[in-house]
Amino acid sequence: MCEDALVAAAKQGQAEAFAALCQPYARRLIRNAHRITRNHEDAEDALQDAFLSAFTLRILTAGPASAHG
Repeated sequence: MCEDALVAAAKQGQAEAFAALCQPYARRLIRNAHRITRNHEDAEDALQDAFLSAFTLRILTAGPASAHG
């Protein structure tokens, strides 16, 4: 599925589409979170909280460009 379709699906509340959008960034974000927390479990929790907040608050409502930051 192309990124625009994933964004549209995520806007409709499809968690799988949102996960597919987040997945390419997860590895880099977990490394950054680990540098901050210095604990793998805390870094994973922080990343999960961030992704959950983004999904819950519908951060992607600004359109496809918001998927790129």
